[in-house]
Amino acid sequence: TTEPQEVYVLIRTIGLVLNLLFAWSCYWIARELGAPWWWAVLWGTVLFSFLPRQVYSRPDALNLVLFAGSMYFLLRGAGRRSSNDLLFATLLGCAAVMAKQSGVLALGVIGAWALFTRQWTVLLRHVVLSTIVLAICIGWLCLHYSTHVIVLNLVTSIRNGIDLTLFRTLLTPRFLGMFLVQAIALVLCWRWWRGTGPQLKALSVAYSLSIAFGYATSIKYGSSTAYYMEGMLLATAAMALWSGSSWVVADRSRLVGISLLALLFIQPRQVAWGATVLLGRDTVVNELHEYQEAKAMAAFLREDPRFRKGLVLVYYHDHLENFLVGRSVLTQKDIYQLPTSAAHYDLSAYRNALEDGTIRFVVMRSPGPLALVGDAHPPLALADQRNGYLLYINSASEALAPADHAY
Repeated sequence: TTEPQEVYVLIRTIGLVLNLLFAWSCYWIARELGAPWWWAVLWGTVLFSFLPRQVYSRPDALNLVLFAGSMYFLLRGAGRRSSNDLLFATLLGCAAVMAKQSGVLALGVIGAWALFTRQWTVLLRHVVLSTIVLAICIGWLCLHYSTHVIVLNLVTSIRNGIDLTLFRTLLTPRFLGMFLVQAIALVLCWRWWRGTGPQLKALSVAYSLSIAFGYATSIKYGSSTAYYMEGMLLATAAMALWSGSSWVVADRSRLVGISLLALLFIQPRQVAWGATVLLGRDTVVNELHEYQEAKAMAAFLREDPRFRKGLVLVYYHDHLENFLVGRSVLTQKDIYQLPTSAAHYDLSAYRNALEDGTIRFVVMRSPGPLALVGDAHPPLALADQRNGYLLYINSASEALAPADHAY
């Protein structure tokens, strides 16, 4: 059987390729804007260094690449007045939406640019094409899964409530550097919007909306700096263009200062950390130990005839859930325990499964109240203790193993 580590390495490898493509797209956007190639490479490297772990192995990685492609063709279409480029930008924006809900940003940027520049024909084509493409894609999903399931996944799943924890974690030197790049890019885009050609006007609209969208959506519970990466793509491309401008090049102190600023933001440890994980050498020692414990516990649950069948509730986030796919219930407990989840989700099946014994086993590191129900559940009988886990059998289950005690 395939181990979670093998699956992770595969997904991380795909994610890394997409991350590199995203950083490389900064180069192509900067070059399209007219930046020298060396500045485009330097600021593309800066962008890669700012990528947070949330884009290492999630749909975010694909969404970012599709967003970048959409912005490239938007800027190229704006500069060359090419309707084909603009239509292709719309198609890539639709693909970004299908990769992740926040991919709608690309479509919003294109529409806003056409609106602000009063290009009504372009706006109409954009709206019609994106509506048709998304209607076909989402309609097919609704037919395949049901409208109710699609609404739960696309809409209800992101209604997690407001949480400002992310903003408190941003007060570190690394993220203060990100703020600096964002601030400089805002000033540049403000200047470019007021007195430049159509391409830089498009960049100004795209960056302003991207950064506003990122900060607005990052107040949602579970958000990260991944929500700022669309804006950072355009900010670093703008920085590459500005770095190669005559105003900077004409003054050696400015040239050296901006070069040092960019080099200061490049963090080799980001790459080094990813390499150790890909090689199976996690930098967190106890993480590897817990992984091995989970692997041994999963093997025990598969091989012992007493515990081979039946659903399992793992007390909280644990590697064990990744070994018990199909048997483990109520994953992502941090989301389900939010007040907004109680309001939007029907979790009665979970409570009923505990009451009627459908959930036969409960596994935890140490005794404690169960997710959502607390102590309001049938007695749990301790059946075994090994590999750092306590294994309980739900007394409501028909087949009970000998127990030491119950609580």
